[in-house]
This record gives sequence, structure tokens and C-alpha cells, in this order.
Amino acid sequence: MPKIIIFSISFLNYYLIAIIILTNGNFCIVLSPHFALTTMTSQLLLVLAVIFGLFWSIKARDKKSIVITTGLSLGVLLVLTPISYFKTLGLAIYITFSIIAFIYGLTKNGFKPIDRFIISTITLPIFAYWIFALFHFPGANIIKLLMFFPVAGFIIAAFQNQNLKSELGFLLILAVDAITLILN
Repeated sequence: MPKIIIFSISFLNYYLIAIIILTNGNFCIVLSPHFALTTMTSQLLLVLAVIFGLFWSIKARDKKSIVITTGLSLGVLLVLTPISYFKTLGLAIYITFSIIAFIYGLTKNGFKPIDRFIISTITLPIFAYWIFALFHFPGANIIKLLMFFPVAGFIIAAFQNQNLKSELGFLLILAVDAITLILN
């Protein structure tokens, strides 16, 4: 019966996940590189998402999307400040506008059920994770595993769904947040 041993090694912000498979006295080592984002890189990704999200929302000229994107952008920028009061305020603003985006997706006229599902798939896991993380509820790391759904939802919204073009600004910010949560 083979035994499998898995461990990780950290070196210069790179993780090597070593898998050792022991079979009948022989062993095989498989190294799998896993990149971990530094704080600076994730902050840069979020700032770029804010810039492109605001640009896209202003270009689309949908007032509700502009308000949601601006609120999420303000929340992200406040979280990135070094003052702890502003970080908490920014997180509260970000959580508030993520739930507003969820409600917007459910209530906007003219959306097909697939459009509502895509926006819900992107916004709900982000909202749930930050609520669980903020209040230190157990299970935040389990919800963190669901961050692949917002990324997949954004890819579908960006490349296959023509109805969500004006919402891509705030969906981009939420998807990049999900990516940084996956990689951190």
C-alpha cells in the first residue's frame, strides 16, 4: 500500500509543495511550485482593478453601475490606507456595496435568469467571506475555497454574456478580490 506524504517549503514568496510517494521501499518526490502573492502585489492588483473598473463603468454610462463601482472602489482604497480606522471603514463600505451589487443583480429589470445567477455567483461568496472574516466566524477558510466561483462567473460575464457589459466594472473589482483571496 503506497504512503503519500505532503509538505510545503517556503522560499522567497514561492511555495514548493513536495509530495513524496513511498511504495515498497522506493520513493518518488514530486515538486509543485505554488506562487503566493505578496501584500504589495495584491494591493497593486486591487488598485489596477479599481482603475479599470471605474473606467469601464464610466464608459458604459449606467448610473447604478457607476455608484456600485465607486462604492467598491472607495472601500478598496480605504482598506489600503495605513490608518486602522480607515481600514475598518473601508471594509464596511466594501461589504455594504457588495451586498448592494447582489441586490442590484436580483432586482434590475431586463436581466435574464442567467444574468441574475452570474451576478449572484460573483457577489455572494465575496460578501459571505468578508462577513465571516470580519466577525471571526468559523468557516471563513471554507468560504475562501468558494472564490473560484466569482472568478468563473466573471469570465463568463466578460467573454460570453453580452447583457452584463455595463456591470463589468464592479464585477472586475469583485473578481480580482476573489483572485487575491485565492492566492494569498
